[in-house]
Amino acid sequence: MATSLGSNRPALTRVDRDAAAVHALVRKTAHEEALVTDWDEVSDSVQRVNVRWSPEHPFYIEGGQFRALLFTESLRQALALLTHDVHQVPLGHRLGWEHISLAVNAGALSTTDGGTTSPSSSTTPP
Repeated sequence: MATSLGSNRPALTRVDRDAAAVHALVRKTAHEEALVTDWDEVSDSVQRVNVRWSPEHPFYIEGGQFRALLFTESLRQALALLTHDVHQVPLGHRLGWEHISLAVNAGALSTTDGGTTSPSSSTTPP
């Protein structure tokens, strides 16, 4: 059984991770807005979060490319999920980040792969 870092409470396992649980942890109620599909612990200080980018989402597509905002929203959802599941911050607590600055390679945002793109990112605590 996996346990969350810094807690004796069991972390969600792959079996427990149904869509409703993921949607709650990333703070999205609409199924199509939840980008996170899965996550796992790589080591004691590294988590891997997988997201799914749909090339059909009208808000995040522009001129045959994903908008960089999609990467930002993916990161926001990953941070929310890890904050709640790994670090045990209750869902009722307000999350906020004062500043974020990102640079995304425009070539990596192409939607021309004929399907979905599933980037994976790892987060390491400071």
